[in-house]
Amino acid sequence: MAEPPFLQALIKSANFYGRFAPSFTRVGYVARGLPFKPVRADYTGQIWLVTGATGGLGRAAALKGVRKGATVYAVGRNVAALDSLKAGTASEKGTIIPCRSSARFLPRSCATKPRARTPSTGSPRTGRPK
Repeated sequence: MAEPPFLQALIKSANFYGRFAPSFTRVGYVARGLPFKPVRADYTGQIWLVTGATGGLGRAAALKGVRKGATVYAVGRNVAALDSLKAGTASEKGTIIPCRSSARFLPRSCATKPRARTPSTGSPRTGRPK
C-alpha cells in the first residue's frame, strides 16, 4: 500500500534537509574540515603589485606577501607610509619595493626591464608582431 501524498512529501523533505543537518553541528563542522589541510603557502619567487599599500587591506596584503617571501611592489601616494612599510619589513623573508604613484602614472622606478622581442610574442608592450 502506498503512503499518502503528505507522508511522501514529508519523507522527501526529511531526506533532502537531513543531509545538511550534520554540517550545522559541532561534529559535522569537524568532519567537514578533516580532508582539508591548512595552507602553508610560500610565495618565494613571486612578484606582487599591491596598490593602496600605505594602509588598510593593501598594507595587510603587502605585509603578508613579504612575510611569505614574495617581492612586493607597494604602490601608494603617501611617501612616509611607504618608507615606514619598507623599514618595518627589513627582517622579513621577501623584499618590498616602495613606489609612489600619482593619479596619472606609475613612475619608471617601479617598472622592470621589458622582455626581449621574440617572433612568437612580438612587441613586449602590445603583443602584436613587429
